[in-house]
Amino acid sequence: MRSLAYLAAALPLLSNVIAWEADEIVHVTSTRTITVCPITEIWTCTPDVPTGPATRSTTKGPGPETTTTASHGGDGGWGSSSTSAHYGNGTTSVTSATGTTGSSTTGSSTTGTTTATSCGTATVSSLPESRCNNANDRSKWCAGKSIDTDSHKEFYTGETKKYVLTLTEQVTIHDGISSTQFAINGKSPGEPIVANWGDMVEVTVVNGLTSNATTIHWHGIRQVGTNDQDGVPGISECGIAPGSSRTYKWHASSHGTGWYHSHALAQYGGGIRGPLIIHGPSTANYDYDLGTVMVDETFSQSIFQMAYNIARTRGALPPSTNYLLNGKNTSPDGSKGEAAQWVVKKDKKHLFRFINSAAQSAFAIQFDHHNFTVVSADFTPIVPYVTNTLWIQPGQRANIILHANQPAGAYYLRAIHQTGCGAVSLNNGLGFSNGIFTYEGACDTTPTPTNSTLVTAGICNDEPLASLIPHIKKSAGSAAKFSSTVKLLPGGNAAAQVFDGFGSVIRWYLGGPSTDLATNSGAPAGSKTVNVTYKEPTLKTLATLPSLAYNSSLYGNTAVLDGPANDWVYFVIQNNFQTSHPMHLHGHDFSVLGQGRGVFTADMVGQLRFDNPIRRDTALLFGGGSPQAFISGWTVIGFETDNPGAWLMHCHLIWHADGGMGLQFLEQPASIDASKYYNSPSFQNECKAYEAYEAIGGGHKHPYEAGVKRHLDGHIFHAHKHADVVRH
Repeated sequence: MRSLAYLAAALPLLSNVIAWEADEIVHVTSTRTITVCPITEIWTCTPDVPTGPATRSTTKGPGPETTTTASHGGDGGWGSSSTSAHYGNGTTSVTSATGTTGSSTTGSSTTGTTTATSCGTATVSSLPESRCNNANDRSKWCAGKSIDTDSHKEFYTGETKKYVLTLTEQVTIHDGISSTQFAINGKSPGEPIVANWGDMVEVTVVNGLTSNATTIHWHGIRQVGTNDQDGVPGISECGIAPGSSRTYKWHASSHGTGWYHSHALAQYGGGIRGPLIIHGPSTANYDYDLGTVMVDETFSQSIFQMAYNIARTRGALPPSTNYLLNGKNTSPDGSKGEAAQWVVKKDKKHLFRFINSAAQSAFAIQFDHHNFTVVSADFTPIVPYVTNTLWIQPGQRANIILHANQPAGAYYLRAIHQTGCGAVSLNNGLGFSNGIFTYEGACDTTPTPTNSTLVTAGICNDEPLASLIPHIKKSAGSAAKFSSTVKLLPGGNAAAQVFDGFGSVIRWYLGGPSTDLATNSGAPAGSKTVNVTYKEPTLKTLATLPSLAYNSSLYGNTAVLDGPANDWVYFVIQNNFQTSHPMHLHGHDFSVLGQGRGVFTADMVGQLRFDNPIRRDTALLFGGGSPQAFISGWTVIGFETDNPGAWLMHCHLIWHADGGMGLQFLEQPASIDASKYYNSPSFQNECKAYEAYEAIGGGHKHPYEAGVKRHLDGHIFHAHKHADVVRH
């Protein structure tokens, strides 16, 4: 086995060639120029090639564009473990790389840079993590696991993937228009966090922001036994002060697509967000994995200016100026910017991982002239189904497979605005500023728009529950259990302005549990003063003053779940406002038993589904029309109390979470090892740094939040501080 030192010396230039022996596996660190210090493994995993040249390209971690080209001679073929691949769509400088040999006698490797556009020959890059199956059977996985293995049963690979994310503020150009935004390792969206199902993931977050404490939440990760890694200030941690850092470590217990984002203030809407891929098996076969498609939006003002303005006035959500796919789009008039582009191969099947990472916008995803197959919802593998539209709310994810079976050419990939959800955009997705996917070889082809669209103005949808059937069947308790234990969570209203010491503001509301469905009217509840401060993290309070952790006015709008372990609990979330709300629960996948418009009553239990309902972490709470035509909505969820911890449930519209629409579940409090969390060096060091930050006035002028506003002057300050953070 050749040493790493030898290999490092052999790779001073991108054109250098590495020779290796047969059946040799080499691991080498590879860095991108914009990355702080990712840990990278490079594997080859393409079909057997009996003789002659073979191109093999692969990378893990910070970017999907790194390539390794290999050739061999002699008898026999290279060992194949996957045909999973994607096309690079950018340029990356590589300082070192390596690969693996198979059963051939000699081999060589050259590293370099690639740029792939919609107009040229695609460079196919095999994904290194998908080495446990191939295009003929994606249901298999390593260590005897498969798509039939319940991911809620513990599985560890013994591997740890490590990353560093440095947060800064910088001028960014997304659609040809510059703005000052938050960035992660120099860009937004941030670096992809990539792991295998069963890996441990270790991410060091360096807060290089000048005026903001922050945290990172790993959206969709259940954090079983790692409540303190959930990334929620005021609940699971203190907050990372400017100039400080902390390392999160958690288990990739599920497989599929997630994302990570700041959970402080409205920061993720300003750029602190990135994709998360956990490779695993699939319920349908595909040839190439094209990676994540993060869908979000841009605004004409800074995120803090909007948070301040929205807190001051009750009105329509601010219009976005554009939508973005992986941080790209042309301007709505087409005069600036660059479209996000993909290259597809004729008659091949391509996996796209969609993430709605928007601050407020719901989308309908369409590929012009193409149907596609949906294979997962959030982190739950589902029975595949074919559709032409994917309804996706903020916080939700979906893996879909596109079969490139239409005439070769260029087509639009559209993210069409669901304007009925309460948000509008200057680019509604129905025009010509969209993503483009081009068949390989169809160079310089003008995209062919679809003749019609099924998405109409004013609609607001979640993906239909009838379509979302989990592959692994599980019941969600019973109707009898539901009827005897269900609790009502009223919320959503912003019916009145209230005073919190810093002026009149709008409060959003998610009420504590009530057991009386008979009183559920869906009507606005009137003025609600949300006095939750999240002054101290719940885990700290549980460790030091456990009796106070139940004081909902001091330590969170809290629902205590202290019944038997592994018990089913049920909640009817009743909206009493016209705006819809995507509701996200930390620490769990919940079963969505039903959802609809109007008011849920006790005689509607027969409409609920207890036999294998969809399990996901984000679902839509329907609203209605305009305030003059008030219509409420409801969503019924259930989950098992199998993950002791302090878990937040909140609306994923950042303005609503920022204004108070959150509820903290204190689950199995007697089983929470709060002392272990609180006394850990990472918890102690972070809190000490934050307390020092507060001591010099940072905590007063730059508050962090867990999803409810602590005091408005923080936004006043930010609105002034970042008055120059606008699009030019």
